[in-house]
Amino acid sequence: MDKSQKNEFERLLSRAMEALKVDNEVQLADILGYKSTGTISGWRAEKNIPEGGWSRISQKSKIPIDILKSDAPLVSFAVVENQTEFTLGTSHTQYITKVTRMMADMDEETQKDICLSVEKEKLLRDLLRQKESDEKAG
Repeated sequence: MDKSQKNEFERLLSRAMEALKVDNEVQLADILGYKSTGTISGWRAEKNIPEGGWSRISQKSKIPIDILKSDAPLVSFAVVENQTEFTLGTSHTQYITKVTRMMADMDEETQKDICLSVEKEKLLRDLLRQKESDEKAG
């Protein structure tokens, strides 16, 4: 068994448990609707959480699968009285909430396009700031 594969599995399992706010595999199995920890034990033996498991974890935690699998802060989208509420566990501005509500209603491909556009815009602004800074210094 590859040690890095084991470490990655443990990291992902830990993130899943954190996202679902559970302390152990018994609670994890229960919240995901499994009758026993046998499914979780199977994941551990294979050092892999299958897509079906990720789907359940994402559905229950309201956190997108790509966020669950990443090192990003755990972000959830919860439907509250027909409105989407964005939660990072920290305070956020009305703009983040507004944008998140809009994005939650979009398909995944559109969400990816918007993220890419925002990243490009940020890069462009950073480059312009750097250029202004260089012109002032030079």
